[in-house]
Amino acid sequence: MEAQGGGGGEMRKVHIIYFLSHKGRIEHPHLIRVHHHSRNGVHLKDVKRWLSELRGKDMPESFAWSYKRRYKAGYVWQDLLDEDLLTPISDNEYVLKGSAISSITFNKGKF
Repeated sequence: MEAQGGGGGEMRKVHIIYFLSHKGRIEHPHLIRVHHHSRNGVHLKDVKRWLSELRGKDMPESFAWSYKRRYKAGYVWQDLLDEDLLTPISDNEYVLKGSAISSITFNKGKF
């Protein structure tokens, strides 16, 4: 799988490890490897495009995405928007989690 767009920058192999969560249950991890221009970094929109190519165009939009990042002496899951830049957990390796979006809608002011 090749990265789209922009010339320039070094082409490198990126490892995306992702977990999918449905109703609080997390599946075994999945791994995709892609070639990507390092100049631009990896954004959530890039990962969603790669997942669309592999698992169907609607798959990435069915999940709310977060990625594992260092925080103080440990790690946290940081929620993401499409334009957010991801930082690797180690050299060229990114860890993401997709949480299935519930079809439940919440009314304002009612709990």
